[in-house]
Amino acid sequence: MRFSRATHLVLFGRDEDEIKRGETIVKSVMTRLRLELSPEKTKTLQLKEQITPNGRTIPELEYLGVAIQGWFQKRDGAWSFGLRCTPEALKNYREAIKEKTPKSLTLSLVALTKKVNPIILGKANHWAQAAKAVQTYREIKGQCRCATTLLGRQVKELDTYVRQRIRRCKLSQRGGSKTYRRTQMLSLIYTHERLIGAGLRYAERIIQDAATGKPLSDSEYLSIIRKRRAKHAAGKQRSKANDKTYWERRAAAYERAKKRAQKFRE
Repeated sequence: MRFSRATHLVLFGRDEDEIKRGETIVKSVMTRLRLELSPEKTKTLQLKEQITPNGRTIPELEYLGVAIQGWFQKRDGAWSFGLRCTPEALKNYREAIKEKTPKSLTLSLVALTKKVNPIILGKANHWAQAAKAVQTYREIKGQCRCATTLLGRQVKELDTYVRQRIRRCKLSQRGGSKTYRRTQMLSLIYTHERLIGAGLRYAERIIQDAATGKPLSDSEYLSIIRKRRAKHAAGKQRSKANDKTYWERRAAAYERAKKRAQKFRE
């Protein structure tokens, strides 16, 4: 009896000889498992940047929602691969979150997080496998030239989108107007601390935990967020250090925001 099972496999090699040798090994293993390698779905791709008269082209290989960017040269002259979410995967993620968080929804904060968490976990755990593979290779070889910076930045933006959707749901429950949304009053109420306390999962955190193999506690992750806030604030202070008018307006706006937020809590 011969079993048929659909699976996906990506094989990397330095040159064509390595690819052929790896293909032979894969076929041998699949034969023992009574599986077949589909010739129609098997292809070879040269993942290296190409310089043309029209500029630089970096080829990509899409694999289960992750785009593997080809061998390219960074600004510092070092060569690297790259990982990022595909545009389709990002779009599907946002649509799934939006579908679960209509503005007319009237649920508690904990109930809202339970609705969106399965989507976050399902997608983030998928992407986390790519980051985990990079870390495993680094542990074996001592280094890895695969960059995951773009992947991390993308999922961080997705986390921001999830928080915005949850806040908008809560906005309609409290009878809020567009004024509160524009001034981001809800960010003073439904903070990272409160959302994490309600059990909200963060895609960035899931991927980071998988990449390092050392899951962060809530307090550790919140510490990272607070450091980012402080760094951003410090950068703003340096850029506006001599703009007295800006800081006076900023202080007045902050005081008004606190008063509005206090009324909004009541």
